[in-house]
Amino acid sequence: MLEGNEPPLIKYEEIPLPEERTAESRPGPSKDEDVSSSEEEDDEEEEEIEEMEMDFGEAGDLEDSEKGEAIRADTIGRVLDFVFVPRKIRKGNTLYLKRLSREAASRDDVMELSKTFEDCLKERQVKMSGYCPIRRELYDLLFDELIRQSTIQCAERGSLLLRVRDEFRMTMDAYQKLYECGVEYGSRKANEAQFEQQKVEIKVHTPLSFHRFKSNFNHKFRQVDDEFQNAI
Repeated sequence: MLEGNEPPLIKYEEIPLPEERTAESRPGPSKDEDVSSSEEEDDEEEEEIEEMEMDFGEAGDLEDSEKGEAIRADTIGRVLDFVFVPRKIRKGNTLYLKRLSREAASRDDVMELSKTFEDCLKERQVKMSGYCPIRRELYDLLFDELIRQSTIQCAERGSLLLRVRDEFRMTMDAYQKLYECGVEYGSRKANEAQFEQQKVEIKVHTPLSFHRFKSNFNHKFRQVDDEFQNAI
């Protein structure tokens, strides 16, 4: 319901992506360049192998703290990508990857988030009692942002909150299906009760109508018979 007009509750980041070149836009090598290009490719492959060997050597020299930090950043990225699946967007002629921000939230950011959330509740005239789909969507967005902030501080806590969110959504979907089934069942039973009531009314009113018709017919018949007898 809030698509296209999503309130600024979740903090995103947009990363520019390189333009993908199609096969048609790539110029093909000429016949004279075939031999030289193959030699250049061999040289490039040898250089790449040497660079990879150097990278492996440098990776082995990394300290344990740096390795742990790299693993932590990778874990945080994986959890955040589960909270909000990254998607490609285009602005003008540039292609971006939109994903959740990896920047930690400060105290001022949390206060600003609280103020923005309260303003959204007032602007959209959210009902604070009973079922309100707009209120539920706003709280879902707020919870996603809280998961993002918690994940950056502790990936394990963010993963646990993500499981809580998914379990809550599955529970709400199950309740909604039960409600829809209950409404359908109640409507069907109401129609059946109305049909049965009409059948009872027909059974009750039909004999009365028949007796009333028979009485009126006999009364008319006697009147006609009396008039006929008097005429004779």
